[in-house]
This record gives sequence, C-alpha cells and structure tokens, in this order.
Amino acid sequence: MRNLITGASGFIGKHLSARLLKKGQEVWVPPQALIYSTELLKDFITQVNPDYIYHLAAYGNKYDQTNEREIIECNIVGLWNLLEASKEVNYKGFVSFSSSSTLLDYETFYSATKGGGERIVKAFVNKYDKPVVTVRPYSVYGPDDDPKHFIPVAIKAFKENLELNVAPGDHDWIHVSDLIGGVLKVAENA
Repeated sequence: MRNLITGASGFIGKHLSARLLKKGQEVWVPPQALIYSTELLKDFITQVNPDYIYHLAAYGNKYDQTNEREIIECNIVGLWNLLEASKEVNYKGFVSFSSSSTLLDYETFYSATKGGGERIVKAFVNKYDKPVVTVRPYSVYGPDDDPKHFIPVAIKAFKENLELNVAPGDHDWIHVSDLIGGVLKVAENA
C-alpha cells in the first residue's frame, strides 16, 4: 500500500508513519511547501498514486503559533489544495484530521479553521462522492508527546515532587497507538 501523509513530522504523524512502515507499507511525505500549490501538489500526488491519504498538517494548535494568515493558509487552503489536487486519484481512503478544539466555548482562529475544514470535507464528499472522512482526536498522549502537554507535565511533577495545578473539568484521553489503530480502521472503511 502507498500512503501519502502531510504533517508526518508531528506527534501523531510520526506514529502513523512508523506504524505503516512497520506493516511494510510505503509512506510518502510531500514537502510542506507543496500544500500551498495545487499544481505542484497534483504532480506529486500523481507520481505517488497513493492508496490512502492522511492529512495531518496543521498550524495554530501550539501556544506560540499565532500567525493568523498561516493558520488559515495551512488549515483551510492546505486542506483544499490537497483535496483538489487528489480529486482525480482513485484512492481507497482520505482521512483529514480535525481537532477537539472545534468544540471549545471560546472560538479561536485554530478552532474556526479546523471546524471549517470539517465542513469543506463534507461539501467535497457531497459534490464528488469521494471516500474522504474527518477524524477529530481528543487529548492524545504517548511517547514523544510535547513536553508541555498535560501528561508529560504531570509525570514530571510526580517524579520531581513538584506542585501540579489542575484546572477543573473532565477530559477523555487516548493513547496515540490506540488512535492510530482507529484511524487505520477508519481509512480502510472510508
């Protein structure tokens, strides 16, 4: 199987790539700059001719990622370019990653663009009848997680006997290996 993955250098993307490679599958990663050019991206996708496409590239989900133009270009324009560039490819499944941030009471540019991406995928499927689905992961944790995320901070606090301030509320957590297993099932059944 040939897999095209955007965002393969991110936390979830690294785990997805590793799982696919371990299964003996090919993983192709377009250079980040390609997602901003439909024609260059189309050439790359045509060359790869993927069985599955996984769109994980995102911007704006980290506290220091504040450039609003980059948030919109990556999360909306990048998604659209990938959908449009792959329109003629006969892939088995295309999984677009959204975010649990879409459900926040407080709207941010990141949450707005990820929610908009979900709607763009629905409109694309409605018009072109392609096997594209959106997954919306919640609180993913596991090896190589960002050290500023809650689980690594909590582990460090317990190991070093540091004070841990926890905001009220409930959270659901999913281990990255479980998420990847689910995403692969979703892709197979797209």
